[in-house]
Amino acid sequence: MIKHELAHVFFKIVSQFKYQPIWLWEGVSLYLAGQNTTRKKPERLKGFLEHYDDHAPVVYHESGFAIEYIVKKHGKVKLMRLIKSLKDIKSKEKFKKKFKDIYGFLPEYKYFQD
Repeated sequence: MIKHELAHVFFKIVSQFKYQPIWLWEGVSLYLAGQNTTRKKPERLKGFLEHYDDHAPVVYHESGFAIEYIVKKHGKVKLMRLIKSLKDIKSKEKFKKKFKDIYGFLPEYKYFQD
């Protein structure tokens, strides 16, 4: 889908060519491309966070809905801050810390549920 790939380009520019965690990279593109409306939302999000640097199928099934949830709950400004901060993040642990600095909680499944 062209919108999805253009969202990846946007993400790369904003993050200064960082794309990890993969769930954030794919989730933002799924969300911005409107692909959540073409798929069934899982009852619970329970697998995407395990995929920091790999493209597992669960990433495509869940991460778009995770991004949609945090945008609705916390707004787009925080998401942009998180994406912009990726340029300085070199590990999964540092990402978790930055996520907590921005959102006030660690990226855990309980915070991505309705």
